[in-house]
Amino acid sequence: MSWIFLGEFQPSKNWQFTTPVEGELFRVSHKLNRIDTFNKQLARGVLAQGFDDGRVNIFKNQLFTYKEEDEILALYYPQGLGERSLCFKRLDDSADEWSILVEVFQGTAEENLNNYLTARFGANVLDMALYPRLYSGSLDVESKELKLVAGQAKKIVDKNLSRTGLKVITTGHAVLLATGFDADGKPTAILDKVPPNYNYEKEASSAGIYQGEVWAFSEEETYITTIENSAK
Repeated sequence: MSWIFLGEFQPSKNWQFTTPVEGELFRVSHKLNRIDTFNKQLARGVLAQGFDDGRVNIFKNQLFTYKEEDEILALYYPQGLGERSLCFKRLDDSADEWSILVEVFQGTAEENLNNYLTARFGANVLDMALYPRLYSGSLDVESKELKLVAGQAKKIVDKNLSRTGLKVITTGHAVLLATGFDADGKPTAILDKVPPNYNYEKEASSAGIYQGEVWAFSEEETYITTIENSAK
């Protein structure tokens, strides 16, 4: 378990979004560069959750202000929404330069899976195990936390003709996803390049979701979490 840095933001009059995340516990730090004599306690804005699907969708707004100390925020999201971003917008008119640094608490693979299932289906691993009839005909979900050795390709999921979805969560380093690697260490076909600290979800093409092996490669040692959905 660790804190994952989402970025440093300078709140403005326009909404700014972090990368999409599934976590619900956030740590926010503040920096203020005084430009005028404006009271620093009046540096204020709106913090919300939301997503951008071509339109800005904002929910659960709350006011927040500059603080000397770090603050921990527990921000929950509605059932049915698997991930969302934190959003920021400034309200005051001070010339002071206000920055906020945002981190999200990354749980274990099991905790991530439970959060995902609860958000998507309103159930966790224990519920699905105790009451299988309630969830029959839905999905089998498998989650794994894996270590990638620097410079070495690793198979992260097997071929699965029942696959309906695949999510890869990276931590501190970028990861290359491919269908495999040849004897010279070159990818046979690149699926995607996933940035660090990112929740990546493999999109289906017109032919459907890719169901072959998935291999991963990173230039640096890092950890990833995979969440694979399969039809029953």
